[in-house]
Amino acid sequence: MCAESHRPSTNLQSHLLTRHKTLMHRKKNQYILSEEPVIVDIAGEEIQLEPKSRVVPIPVKTFTTCLDLMKTPQDLDAIPGLVQGFHKANRNIRERQFEKMTRLINMSGRIDLLMRLARNAGNDSGFKFTQNVAREFMRGIRIQSLLPAKEEALKALRNSETLLNILGEPQMKMDPDARLKRDPVVVGTVLSMFANTSVRFNDGSDYKGYTFHYLQRLQKCWDAVEWEQNLKDGDRKSVWRVSHAVLNYIPVLEGLVKARDILTGTKVTPWVEAESAKLNNAIGEWRRFLDENAPGKKPYGAHSYKEVAERLAKELNVEEEADGLAEESSAEETPAKDANVV
Repeated sequence: MCAESHRPSTNLQSHLLTRHKTLMHRKKNQYILSEEPVIVDIAGEEIQLEPKSRVVPIPVKTFTTCLDLMKTPQDLDAIPGLVQGFHKANRNIRERQFEKMTRLINMSGRIDLLMRLARNAGNDSGFKFTQNVAREFMRGIRIQSLLPAKEEALKALRNSETLLNILGEPQMKMDPDARLKRDPVVVGTVLSMFANTSVRFNDGSDYKGYTFHYLQRLQKCWDAVEWEQNLKDGDRKSVWRVSHAVLNYIPVLEGLVKARDILTGTKVTPWVEAESAKLNNAIGEWRRFLDENAPGKKPYGAHSYKEVAERLAKELNVEEEADGLAEESSAEETPAKDANVV
């Protein structure tokens, strides 16, 4: 509760003495007002002072602190509720924090959680997509496509198309007009998944024509590729931009190279050969810049996501072996049926 005035136009705080403000605002003094009323005269009108509660909003940086405390993949199940809680408290989580959240989910291999966040994106959940977050989401789905099992690779393809559809919905994005569904990194990463699946599980032939389809979609948004990174030696921001450019465009390059091999001799071959060579040269220049300006630094790259896929593959293999042993044990414990029983 706060001090009341019957004259709304009067700025009460400006008329109070310092000791009166102290009684109202300092929690340790507020008991005085509850035990013995304090009445002040302002412009001939008597007003009773009342304690004024001071609610301090939770700092937004607390979200990052919470992420740092999550040590196991199971801990990440708290993320959707955490995001929604900050939203209900009118605390806007920053884009960089959402990027960190998504990368944490990816590096933990929780693709199921990634898709849950994507499907629930919108006003109520507190989570919406930006360009960088959308790119990181698609890289996470790509981890699933790298798993050995064909079923997992096909599931990743379905998830990638689901995410593309979500990115086309205005209410799912921070900027409703952002063309995230037509972002070259997002589309190029989808292309890499379909092309890689065609090579691994379809004898190198285009799986249901999807490689050609997504290559055409990539052509339509190719003008948006960030060729120019405004590099400045010794500039930390340039290092940050270039490290992200390498991270963003390596999957795109891999998709182009595999698409080139799959679609050899078709009408798109000249374009794929020219643009894949151009992108390869650009990535080479970006890497040289990093070697010169950030020697010894190991930025996130395609290898990081492949390492996660390798770890998940081992874990899945261990689970399958454990299930097999459990079935064998169960079979051994089951008593044999009497041969004479018909």
